[in-house]
Amino acid sequence: MSFEENLISLVKEEEYLFNTKSRSYKNATKRAVAWDKISAQLKRPVQDCKQRWRSLRDRFTREHRCMTSLPSGSAAIVEPDDKWELYDSLKFLIPSLLTRKQIGNTEVPLAESAAVTEEIMRHQAQGSGGNF
Repeated sequence: MSFEENLISLVKEEEYLFNTKSRSYKNATKRAVAWDKISAQLKRPVQDCKQRWRSLRDRFTREHRCMTSLPSGSAAIVEPDDKWELYDSLKFLIPSLLTRKQIGNTEVPLAESAAVTEEIMRHQAQGSGGNF
């Protein structure tokens, strides 16, 4: 097993290292002890283990987003050859991934849109018709 595979396996056993919903997630002492244990088992410095974990987690997040959010109507199909080799090992992270509601910069709330439309119509009715 590679360093990355061993690291994934050890972190997976300590849910509070990756799951923000875990009761112990904010327990810094417990997390520090877990990282010390992982570091000792892998015979690597704690900082190296943490940094590599963050890198693996971030890569998984990007890969997962690409695999699950293909644009509607796209013909792109992710072939097994294109899949990152550690993707399956990190699938246990899926329930703990935080998703944020995305708001495009062109969206206008319905009430605001109606107010703008009303103002345009009022200006046109007054004959100003020009720029605002």
